[in-house]
Amino acid sequence: MYYVQTIGPAFSDTNAAGHIDHLAYADWFDRARTYLYREMDPTLVFRPHGLAVVTTTVYYDQEASVVEDVEVRTWTSKIGRKSFETRQEAWQNGERLASCKTVFCGFDFDKRTSEPLCDDYRAAVEMYYWEPEAK
Repeated sequence: MYYVQTIGPAFSDTNAAGHIDHLAYADWFDRARTYLYREMDPTLVFRPHGLAVVTTTVYYDQEASVVEDVEVRTWTSKIGRKSFETRQEAWQNGERLASCKTVFCGFDFDKRTSEPLCDDYRAAVEMYYWEPEAK
């Protein structure tokens, strides 16, 4: 199942037109993933086993308001031998604002290469594996 983090948009999340800037969504999604990072490594040191972001894609559905909290839902959608994928959605007042797909891989910082996910990381991402119903 997914987990939820509530984020209060800040005035600094807005752009010159007074709208929530598109970069704010990427920041919200990253901040919400911190919960998963802590499940994988409570110290957030990620040593001796590393973790690297391979790609992040954000899809925008509609504008957010700076005066209402945003609910960010996060879950794991794919798990492989060396990598996994998270999915996220930002919701406000019952409406989906944006969604995000991020792919991570295990990473050996010394060799600068990908490596299989260690058992602790795999156990953490498996806890949040979820397949939402088709819409």
